Amino acid sequence: MNHKQIEIQMDGQRLPGKPGERVQDFFKRYPPKAAGKVIAAKINQHLVSLDAAIHSSCRVTPVTYSDREGTAVYRRTACLILYEAIKELYPGARVVVGQSLANGYYFDFVHDRPVDKAILAEIEARMQQIVAENRPFVKELMPIEEAREYFTAEGYEDKVKLLTTVRLTEVRLIGCGVFKDIQHGPMTPATGLIDKFELTPYPPGFVLRFPQPRNP
Repeated sequence: MNHKQIEIQMDGQRLPGKPGERVQDFFKRYPPKAAGKVIAAKINQHLVSLDAAIHSSCRVTPVTYSDREGTAVYRRTACLILYEAIKELYPGARVVVGQSLANGYYFDFVHDRPVDKAILAEIEARMQQIVAENRPFVKELMPIEEAREYFTAEGYEDKVKLLTTVRLTEVRLIGCGVFKDIQHGPMTPATGLIDKFELTPYPPGFVLRFPQPRNP
């Protein structure tokens, strides 16, 4: 075990750190002064998830929803919770993200039953249940060809096309249940931090709405 101490700069202070300690555990020992819920962090200006490890002396900056990077982390995580809820309730359905609207993303609901208020209420309730369970997000590296086969079987041709354009042998997937998605950037370590959202009809699809950046 490495007992060497490292130095962490945060909030104008120089604090003792432990090599390999996760950011979220460091924050438990030294609560940040940031106003609002901390959902991510920056290590030397590099955005990371709260479950990222700190390996050497560095500057750590807490990131909240009010920060531009924090807004992206929150929305990215909320979208994966949406995908998971739909997969659990409607295994044969899929959703296709469209344009970004004011404080929300538009989605098409591809299913033999048209989306309506009852369906949206059911999906939103399942999302809230997933959040209440505070499920951890599980990451895995999957061979690129296996990932293509997975998304082909799920009906996500857009993700299959994306994977044909990358020169990688493996891709990182992330999920909190039965659905896995390509990880495009840092997310919260568990679902419990994403507690404010709303699904509203927007024919022929719906909109996943997020809180105002200054009101997480």
